Parts: sequence; structure tokens; C-alpha cells
Amino acid sequence: MHKSLKYTLIVLGCLAAMFICFLLWLKCNPIHIGGANGQVKPAYCSIGEKWQEKQRKKETMKTIEEIKKNLEFTCVHEKRPPLSEETQQLYNYALHRDLNHMWPGQRGDGFWDELLPYYRIAAANGDYKANVRLQFLLSDGWTKVPDIEAEAEVHKLYKMLHKQLPATAYYLLKGYIEDGYGVSG
Repeated sequence: MHKSLKYTLIVLGCLAAMFICFLLWLKCNPIHIGGANGQVKPAYCSIGEKWQEKQRKKETMKTIEEIKKNLEFTCVHEKRPPLSEETQQLYNYALHRDLNHMWPGQRGDGFWDELLPYYRIAAANGDYKANVRLQFLLSDGWTKVPDIEAEAEVHKLYKMLHKQLPATAYYLLKGYIEDGYGVSG
């Protein structure tokens, strides 16, 4: 086939497509020269009307200012209570020994059982950091405390923490629920 013949066929194809589009447009938008308008439009003509209807719905939607007004809230950070010097010293001592033994230590080797009294006293006196650390040691099995007793103590510690720092307590509870710790079916 010659190049000129190819180009001629391409041009004719384009003209035929344009002619078909024009005929379809005329069916949807007939030209009336007098007389009644009794023709029913084909179904494919209503696509434009549906689009226009969607546009009208978009125009009646709420403005961005109205949406922003509905989404307004005030962010309140959790207020951490002041810690007493004595309980802070107990916590710091236990944490120092805890962190220095963490790498060579093993779960249930008895070392962390020696630290439990320090964490317990500090937590009982309102030290939320000691409370969280104690919950971790008991729930993760770092101590030799039996599981049933550990779950009961973690539950008590959770209730104490919930009174001081509700958001932190709920965050810990989420982790317990995900792990299935202390949850029975």
C-alpha cells in the first residue's frame, strides 16, 4: 500500500467518525423548524442531564467553612501530675538497675523480682512512670510472679493509672486487648 493511500484512509475514517458523532448530537439536540416537539430522545442523550444533576448536587453541598465548623475541637494534652522527690528516687534507682541489667538478663531469671518492691512502692505513691514500667515487667513475663497474680496486679495498676492519666491507661489497655492479655472469652 502506498503512503498516500494510508493517509487517505485515515482521513476518511476520521471524517466518518466525526459524521457519526454529528448525527448522534442531532438526535439528542434536534433542530425544530416549526411544528411540535414530540420526539423522544434516546437513552444515551440523558447522560449529559445526569452530569448536570450531579453538578447541581455539588453546588448545594455544604461550604468548606460549614464543614470546618463541624470538625472543630480543642486538643487537650494529658496533664501529668507532679511526682514527689522520694518516689522519684525509688523509681530512678529501680530503673537504673533495670536498664543496666536488661541486655545480659533473661526473662524470669529472678533479677527483676528484686526490683518489684521499688516499683510497687513508687507506683503506690502515685508515680505513673513506675506504674507503667511495673505493668510492662509483669505482663511481659520478666518476673517469676505467677500469671494469675500478675494479671490481677496489672489490673489494679491499670485502675490506678486510669485515675491519673486516662489516655495513657487506655493506650496500654488497647495493647493488652490486642495481645489477649488478661482477656478471657
